[in-house]
Amino acid sequence: MNLRRSGIWIVLVATLAVSAWSLWSDGDTGVVAPVARGDRPPAAGKPPLGRRDQAGSRPAAAAPVARPPAPEHFGNLFVAYDYKPPAPPPVAAPAPVPHAPGLPFAFAGRLIIGDQTTFLFLQSGASLEARVGSSVGDFQLVEASQDQLVFLHGPTGDRVPLSIASPAIN
Repeated sequence: MNLRRSGIWIVLVATLAVSAWSLWSDGDTGVVAPVARGDRPPAAGKPPLGRRDQAGSRPAAAAPVARPPAPEHFGNLFVAYDYKPPAPPPVAAPAPVPHAPGLPFAFAGRLIIGDQTTFLFLQSGASLEARVGSSVGDFQLVEASQDQLVFLHGPTGDRVPLSIASPAIN
């Protein structure tokens, strides 16, 4: 155990001595620096590596590297962050459902011949006639009773009632 401990101390002291010698030596250590190859021309627009500037005192300065700007809180360890999730995007309002327009005609009367009933309508001075199942413009007469007619608007599928209160013509 004692031998092992002294061996560790010897390795430690030797490592420290080599480190101190490499730090404080005058630079003549016998290590040869790499030499720039002069047998090929440098790339266009770039100075050759290892060459000195015209004064010969220091290497030519390289172009500065463009870096993106640092954020405002860069280096601040105590920046307050908002850890709430972002608000959900607004929901678009649903498109309005189209409704059937009002009936473009007025009830003029009903004509009953045998077991068939024909309904008469006025539209801009012209007379129109319809039976259950027939169409008048965009509207189809789907139902008839004594006091009401029901039309189906084709484009929207809406049912439009029309109240009637006239005596039957025989």
